[in-house]
Formats: sequence, structure tokens, C-alpha cells
Amino acid sequence: MIRSTLALFISALVLSSTASAKDGSYACTHGKAVRKIEVKYLTAGKKAPCEVIYTKEGETQGKSIFSAKVQEGFCEEKAKAFAEKISGLGFSCE
Repeated sequence: MIRSTLALFISALVLSSTASAKDGSYACTHGKAVRKIEVKYLTAGKKAPCEVIYTKEGETQGKSIFSAKVQEGFCEEKAKAFAEKISGLGFSCE
């Protein structure tokens, strides 16, 4: 019980510190595996419309995993949540 509680606490600390990019873009590594999570703004100077693009190392083109037409901040939140999710799978995201 104490070990599982400690493990959950440590996991929470790691997740909160691993996904903290200002612009919503992250570079995530796990050993030699590299993943990119990027927020792409579709209108210059505006935070919406936007897309979150996920790219695995070796791929020439990333995949859009989230998008918003008018809601500012949506893509940044989704990029952060996705970075936290893959951090839970062993990736270190910066």
C-alpha cells in the first residue's frame, strides 16, 4: 500500500514536470524512440483555428490528433494532456 501510494505520488510529480512547454510543442524521448507533439496555428497571429500534430521518428508527415476551429487554448491543452499521457508510458517530454 505504501509503495503504491509512493509510486502514484512520484508519477504525479514526473507528469507535472515533464509536460510544461510554453507554446504547446513537446519533444518526447524513450530510449532511442522520439516523438514530437506540435501545435500548428492555421491563421497567422491567432491561436485558433489550430491542430495538434503528432509525429513519430522516421515519419515524414505527422498526424493531426486534435483540432479546434474557434476555441483558443484548446490545442495547447490537448497537446499538454497528450504529452502527459505518453509520459505515463515511459516517454520524457520537454
